[in-house]
Amino acid sequence: MSDLQRFTEHPDCYTILTKATINGRSYSRADKIDPAMMAEPEAVDMLTKSMLYRLATEAGADVDQVTDVKQKVIPPAERG
Repeated sequence: MSDLQRFTEHPDCYTILTKATINGRSYSRADKIDPAMMAEPEAVDMLTKSMLYRLATEAGADVDQVTDVKQKVIPPAERG
């Protein structure tokens, strides 16, 4: 198991679901985040921007084309 797998499967990770509309189509992704980063407002802002950039890149679009963004943070205790 790689270090990345160990981190993303860690029971204390938060899951952030990002949904957005890009060029009229809906896209979504889920990212797992270290709980220590969730305590830093600057880190959360950086992560949000990074997630939107990745979502746009996956859709073959520019981040300026991302609209109607919704994010939901799921704490470790609420994950299934």
